[in-house]
Order: sequence, then structure tokens, then C-alpha cells
Amino acid sequence: MAKEKSESKTKESSKAKEKSKSESKAKAQSESEAQAASESQAAAQSSQQAQQAAESSQAAVQSSQAAAQQQAQQQNTNASAVNNEAEAIALAQSTYGNNNGDWTWSCLFSENGSYFVKAISKSANTMTGTAMSVMVHSDGSMEQQ
Repeated sequence: MAKEKSESKTKESSKAKEKSKSESKAKAQSESEAQAASESQAAAQSSQQAQQAAESSQAAVQSSQAAAQQQAQQQNTNASAVNNEAEAIALAQSTYGNNNGDWTWSCLFSENGSYFVKAISKSANTMTGTAMSVMVHSDGSMEQQ
């Protein structure tokens, strides 16, 4: 009978050890699965952040392209900005002013799409009264003469 009790205790001890091993394995597997899920979630977040950065970069490129296109359109507008003497005078006056009403702008001649524009001062102590001379080109560029 003592032998049976001893064998019974040994069996119970073996079962307890097996149960403990089984629980340890289950716990390890559960922890492994949790770690894998965490790594997967971190990878998904990283992927999402990379996608957001790419979208942000793409938006910046589109904004830059839109600004460049707008600038090109303005240059095209300026390219045909001066088509006659009145426009040449207006451009010169808007750029250089009229000295608080003292200057009167006029176009003396035009040649090959360029206009020679002159500001005459009402109060100048010179023979011609010239305050400023400007060559205005059809593309909107100007050169002081």
C-alpha cells in the first residue's frame, strides 16, 4: 500500500510537472504571439508614417510646381507686356515714378519693339529738362539710358 501511495504521488508529481511544462509552453507561445503582434503593429505604424511623409513630400512638390507654373504665366504675361507707346510710358512711370508730379513721361520714338521713353522735369534747371531716359523693350525689360 505504501508502494502504491508512493507511485501515486510520483504520478501526481509527473502530471504536475507536465502541466507546469505545458503552461510554460503556452505562456511562452502567448508571449511570442504578443511580441509578433506588437512588431507587426510597429511595422504598420512605420509604414503609415512613411506613407504620410511621402504624401506630404508629394504635396510640397505639387505646390512648388504650381508656383513655378504661376511664375511662368506671369513671365508670359510680361513677355507681351509692352505692345505700344502708352504701355511703355505706363511701365516706365510705374517703375520709376513721377517725382511727386514733377515729371511728365513721353515716348520719343519706337524701333523694333523697343520704346525710348523720357521723363521731363517741370522744375529742372537744364536746357532739355530731362530727368530720366529709359529704353523699354516689348518683353517688359527696361534699361536706363
